[in-house]
Amino acid sequence: MSLSGLLSALWKSDGVRPPPFDPASIEPVAGPVLSALRDGVQDGTIVLPSDPEYAALRLPWNYDVAGTPSVIVRCKSEADVVAVVSCAGQHDVGLCVAGGRHSFYSSVSGAIMLDLGLLNAVTVDAEQSIAVVQGGAKLENLDAACAPYGLAVTAGTNPDTGVGGLTLGGGVGLLARRFGMTIDNLVAVKMVLADGQVVGADENMNPDLFWAVRGGGGNFGVVLEFRFRLHKIGNQGRVVAGNMVYLRPWILRPVMEYPPTAMRLHRDYWLEMPPEMGALAVVVSQGPFVAMYCYSGDVDEGKRIAGDKLSTLGRTFINTAGNEVSYHLEAQRLALGPDGKGQQPGYHYEKSVLVDSLPDDLLDILWEQSSVGPSGSALVIMILGGKVASVASEATAFPHRQARFWILALAWFPYSEDVPARTAAVEWTRQTVHRIRPFSSGTYQTIGKRDEDEPSGAAQASARVEAWRRHGDGTDVFGGNIERLRRIKAKYDPKNVFKYNNNIDPKA
Repeated sequence: MSLSGLLSALWKSDGVRPPPFDPASIEPVAGPVLSALRDGVQDGTIVLPSDPEYAALRLPWNYDVAGTPSVIVRCKSEADVVAVVSCAGQHDVGLCVAGGRHSFYSSVSGAIMLDLGLLNAVTVDAEQSIAVVQGGAKLENLDAACAPYGLAVTAGTNPDTGVGGLTLGGGVGLLARRFGMTIDNLVAVKMVLADGQVVGADENMNPDLFWAVRGGGGNFGVVLEFRFRLHKIGNQGRVVAGNMVYLRPWILRPVMEYPPTAMRLHRDYWLEMPPEMGALAVVVSQGPFVAMYCYSGDVDEGKRIAGDKLSTLGRTFINTAGNEVSYHLEAQRLALGPDGKGQQPGYHYEKSVLVDSLPDDLLDILWEQSSVGPSGSALVIMILGGKVASVASEATAFPHRQARFWILALAWFPYSEDVPARTAAVEWTRQTVHRIRPFSSGTYQTIGKRDEDEPSGAAQASARVEAWRRHGDGTDVFGGNIERLRRIKAKYDPKNVFKYNNNIDPKA
């Protein structure tokens, strides 16, 4: 199988059947609520379960968590967003927010879905190195706007991801070691609060709110606009980036580094590599170990490092890590495979942990779990450190600055009326995280943390609004910042209007 096929197989999409639903069985939106929405929403569109576009609009990226909102509002203006938030608060109706739709909580049964997808403009001021990004923009919109100027901000590696969800959770990517997390480059936000008030927040205006949205998730309001500080990368946006692939079969050991050995070699390099070097790795179940690198400094220096250092990390099946490529169009899509078809919408189950180190016994666990994982599963390791770790844990709401690695266990499975494939994916993912947990220093909240007795998603197509409430005291996600976050939550959202997230209970 080609490298393209190996990576794309992780997130199969061709012919994926969306979860079925019966419009007649969906809890109808209450009459007063619908009337309030129709009166308040002047520019956008109100979509009901009986409307033909509802079936597609209700779908998140992860079909396994697809809910059946009572009504979807496609907002086209600030006034529309204000109207929807105000309606939800006044009528005590559940409200979920959909931007890029990668959140577990973007499609919730029985709720109003506030769809930001049409508010996706990105404006770049190259002279000031600032990007102004609307709340519904995706990373592909951000990359496209920044590419002509050779500028960038730390962002994830799936162009379909929403800028909003990525940022509010913290934001990591191939530039994080050099420029910090996405939130470390956030200059200001404009947002709608639970009472419908539109406010700005930065270091001087509503500084407590600005602190909270940098890692506190969607707990505090709907962000209409993000303002980011941009950075020059590479040579006019050209960087040195690519993949190093090590195949699994034992018989290849005489001509190729055995993946467990290669994992140790790369781990050692990750601990010493310069901050200009970003990296992530994938261990495909029953498949290869793939290390992905991106050097965002001077191109000649990147090629020198690729030749002098990366080439010494074991014999590879494929090594493109010394290639000069476009950061925005190629490096940012390394994880999608050469055909760009990886990480497409479908049925997924995933959990993650943050760890401070990767000792040999943890690497052994990762390899063992990848050897027994179901088809379509993988482990992803995002390398942190560098500028991420230079920020104090209390400087923003994101507390886990000491973590050097973010490990994700992901599994794809096909839709079926019965559940064996999903059960295998869930059991492997949970077992993997259970084995990693003793090494963990926390949880990265953008992935979410559903209950261990969570609804089975599309396999049962019966998720209810209350099933998505978060349990626990929040310290796994927010660490020592939880008490300050609760105080800020109580100030800006005392009724917990924004509860479909890694929720911070204002009354705790």
